[in-house]
Amino acid sequence: MFLMNMFGSNNSYKNKKKKGKKKKIETTALAKNQVNPLKDVKMFGAFKMGYGPKKTECQDSHCIMEKFIDECHFFAVYDGHGSSGKEASQAANDYIQTYLEKNNKKIKGLTTDKTREQFLRAAFKSAESKLKSSGIDYSNSGTCSIAIFIQKNICYIANLGDSRAVLFRQTNKEKLAIELSYDHKPTRPDERERIIRSGGKIEKLIHDGVPVGPYRVWADDEGPGIAMTRTLGDLQAKKIGLISEPEIQRIELTRQDKFIVIGSDGVWDVMSSAEVVGFVLQYQPPAQNEKFDKNDKDNANQENVASALVAECRARWDDMNKNKKNSSKIGDLPYLKFGCDDITCVVAYLEFNDDDAPK
Repeated sequence: MFLMNMFGSNNSYKNKKKKGKKKKIETTALAKNQVNPLKDVKMFGAFKMGYGPKKTECQDSHCIMEKFIDECHFFAVYDGHGSSGKEASQAANDYIQTYLEKNNKKIKGLTTDKTREQFLRAAFKSAESKLKSSGIDYSNSGTCSIAIFIQKNICYIANLGDSRAVLFRQTNKEKLAIELSYDHKPTRPDERERIIRSGGKIEKLIHDGVPVGPYRVWADDEGPGIAMTRTLGDLQAKKIGLISEPEIQRIELTRQDKFIVIGSDGVWDVMSSAEVVGFVLQYQPPAQNEKFDKNDKDNANQENVASALVAECRARWDDMNKNKKNSSKIGDLPYLKFGCDDITCVVAYLEFNDDDAPK
């Protein structure tokens, strides 16, 4: 049913860029008198706390900013980890949202890919700086982030860690589940190279002489043992190649694009990108030429889509634990691995003007 992926598969990332060279970003400016084909973005978010050994609070958070200024939208999911993971997630969420709100005039002046990307990088850089000076110990705690910024019909995906964004595109010939982000794992060739070059090691945890769990980043035998290579916070690991600079992708949205789903790894550990798209399709919004009606049955389903997706993921976690199929998703050690991660998602439906007919 679905083909994927636009930027590259998260199952087998292939680094095609030449060493030492950064891919140039195309510069695009919409004419001031050009009508924005993207009419509106309707967003729905939901979360559910996980369970398991040492699990006492939900460390995820999410942000929804529908049309916070003219023709601009922003939504994000933050997945905290470590003893101060909840604080890291919520603080990063607050810092970046505040940065956007305080820079309304600057955002209106962004007219090229380069300036928009620079603005997003500055938002994350500011959040990292505030985490460092917050007085909270983030030496071994931090947060992943997947964020979407849309200006007119140009969409930018800013990713840090192993949360993910997926776009559903429907053409006359096919239906596509398109991954809009790469997971930042220690096994990814370019990420691994940076960690090793910075003096870090990439190994699994050793338990009773046997490697267990995913590959992690280590400075020494004591830590930090983090399973991602880009996050906000995790200050100890920043000394061995972990970075807080988001990887930013760009895509121009058209009427063929129906919705975007972002989520923490509590979603993607139990559902593939194609499965998530197929699930969301059951909650299809009204046709593009129909108005949103609060009393409409389809629209009611649309509003419930995020909660339904979270519930489906939770059921899959429960089933894996019941049948002991969970392969160290939560903890590396045998007595820790059966549990459920926090689950958070945002589903954003894209509504286009009628005169933007597909070609």
